[in-house]
Amino acid sequence: MPMKKVDAKYNHILIKIGLNVAYYRKLRSLTQEQLAEMVDLSRNTIANVENADKFHSMALGTLLKIADALDIPVKKLFDFRDEED
Repeated sequence: MPMKKVDAKYNHILIKIGLNVAYYRKLRSLTQEQLAEMVDLSRNTIANVENADKFHSMALGTLLKIADALDIPVKKLFDFRDEED
């Protein structure tokens, strides 16, 4: 399923989620291709999730699968250290 463009007001959140996915993927020494295989997605989809220059929506199920493959709680993908609660 193709990813859809998201309202501009959510761009900063999707960028931060993508950066967190890339961080934890690299922490596990995984390539985008390896992670894609683990979650049954294309490498291009993983690249789109991680790419801070593109703003696409993603299914919550996709994030759950990615977090599971990276062996982290999904909440870590939403941990934006530079924001105050």
